[in-house]
Amino acid sequence: MEVSDIIDVVGISQGIILGILIFLNRPDNSKTYTYLSLYLLSIGLTSALSVLEDWDVFLTYTWLYFAPVNFFFIFPVLLYLYTREVSGFPREQVTWKLFVPGILEFIVWSVLLGFALAGKAPDLDSDAYAIFEGLYYLAAFIFMITYLIRVIRFITRVKKKAEDNFSSMTRKTLSWLRIGCFFLLATFLFPFIDEIEPGLEESTYYAEALINSTMLFWLAIHGYKQTVVLNLQNRQPLAESQPRVKVEPGQETKVIPLESDKVLFDQLTELMTSKELFKRAELTLSELASEMGLHQKQLSFIINHFAGKNFFNFVNEFRVKEAQNLLLDEKYAHLSVLGIAFEAGFNSKATFNASFKKVTGQTPRQFKTSRQSA
Repeated sequence: MEVSDIIDVVGISQGIILGILIFLNRPDNSKTYTYLSLYLLSIGLTSALSVLEDWDVFLTYTWLYFAPVNFFFIFPVLLYLYTREVSGFPREQVTWKLFVPGILEFIVWSVLLGFALAGKAPDLDSDAYAIFEGLYYLAAFIFMITYLIRVIRFITRVKKKAEDNFSSMTRKTLSWLRIGCFFLLATFLFPFIDEIEPGLEESTYYAEALINSTMLFWLAIHGYKQTVVLNLQNRQPLAESQPRVKVEPGQETKVIPLESDKVLFDQLTELMTSKELFKRAELTLSELASEMGLHQKQLSFIINHFAGKNFFNFVNEFRVKEAQNLLLDEKYAHLSVLGIAFEAGFNSKATFNASFKKVTGQTPRQFKTSRQSA
């Protein structure tokens, strides 16, 4: 067995095996893990046909060529539905129309398989079949690209929504899924590379197989570990100081802050400082709204309007200021930079460094060195 064969077998096996394992171990029949497992299974089964073709199995069992296990119009939809479920956005009813292309794909290949089993298989070398196959793969290519872009755009929405509600972005941005989508998009370039440089066909085959195999494992592991991002619940009633909506003729709707909202903002900053709420590593907008006795939509408006930033940046600015004090305090000289970050309320070194530089224009070490030498 050649190296390429081993890569193919590993990719197919892990897609099917991981898909089955996730399906059997999904908590409370969760839709999230159901979509993920079916996605992995459909990818594994679709890849199986390509491997059988490479191994010349179709020369002996021609009918296998038409087996209805091509799911090019199914697994992109499943990946999108998984993304939507795991994001925690308000649930939209899943319409069966999303699966119409996949159902039609299954019917077409089932009909072709029926003809093949009856000894009336289409001539694979005919011009008519070449046109059918070309149009099929072109449509599948466009369909998969469209859905991957749709998933990436959805992830961008999730990140923005998360920054409006959480002070920590750990497993909230779905960055692992975005990376996976970009790598999958990259594999679509290989057929074009083969057309431009035919001599690179073997090299691109290895690269594509390795990426697909790695991405299946990557998506399975991270997908199973990923919890719902936007699990937001706050039943605090709207306060009387809910911002008023002013509508000018011929203009867009504007939200006008009340004078009492500025008072609430001042109370908010005082509460953040006096109770050091920013030191709660997983502080959420919902929790802070409860502390203030406000609805989270109202609190979000107040922060956005008077602080000029989202909740994530608002809280982390308090943390950065605390870290600045700790870095210069001799009592905390024994702590590492990471220790200072945790003490200030951060739970990620990357977020700490990024937030610190955004606020101060320096890294934590540069800040400490510059103040000590002053």
